[in-house]
Amino acid sequence: MFWSSAAPSSPKEVVVIGGSFAGIAAVNSLLSTFTSQQVHITLIEFQQARYNNVATPRAAVDTAFVEKLYMPYDRLFRNASIRDRYPDKSVTIVSNGPGLSLGKASPAFAARLAAKLKQMRINVIYNETAVLDQPLAHKIGPHTLTTKSGLQIESDLTILAIGMGSPNSQLLESYKGGSLLNDRKEIKVLPTLQVADEDLPNVFSFGDVAATGAPKMAVPVTAQAAVAAKNIKSLMRGHKPTAEYKAPDFQVMIITLGTRHAVSELSTFVPGFVGDHLGGLVKGFDLFTNKIRFDQNLGFTL
Repeated sequence: MFWSSAAPSSPKEVVVIGGSFAGIAAVNSLLSTFTSQQVHITLIEFQQARYNNVATPRAAVDTAFVEKLYMPYDRLFRNASIRDRYPDKSVTIVSNGPGLSLGKASPAFAARLAAKLKQMRINVIYNETAVLDQPLAHKIGPHTLTTKSGLQIESDLTILAIGMGSPNSQLLESYKGGSLLNDRKEIKVLPTLQVADEDLPNVFSFGDVAATGAPKMAVPVTAQAAVAAKNIKSLMRGHKPTAEYKAPDFQVMIITLGTRHAVSELSTFVPGFVGDHLGGLVKGFDLFTNKIRFDQNLGFTL
């Protein structure tokens, strides 16, 4: 689907591919700087509405929350966990490694998370891989989840949290023999987030598809979008892009465990228990649903 800002008489054309955190942040940054007579922005996105997949667990147990998670793009240019709601239900996490995948999170963060999961009676099975049906999708209703070792888990709801797999970079696979892609199929970029090809100075890549060295999370993606938007503005004004993105050494992470609990790592200067409390306040309420709605000019909802 295509969404566009109002078409001016002689605009600079900007095309944004992908309408998640990175794309929306870039669009809003450009719209805040240029008028409709200066820039014509086109957003290309397969879906007609954005879905806040982070909040899927809450929607599974709170039907009133479901409709809040679908946010249409047409205005862009113009809360409870399973454990909270059903304390008698068994919750199991299946991890294919010896621990949970936490990126650059500190050992102290991992230990606090493990302790909190144990306190909430959430079972974690390590070194197991689930056998999943194709196409991949969440599964609702009584069913049996089987692992590769033959372990069987009876489930009423299975939520996939397995990452995005290979980056959606097929668009460039045939360009110059795929030389713009690394071994992980990420798009090679310069510090300015321009693609690493002197023949494509007006093409930028950031977010999950780009080889920025940053974790595939919303916080660094928003920072990348700001850098890319600043450099696009420089090009539009006839200047050389100078803003550069550097992947952070510290990884901010907030894992909510219902509406009241969270395990957070916000800064090396913020004690763990303080970060956990702040993380619950910041993210636990609605899992950033209202922020996403605000970014897309849809207004707030309780």
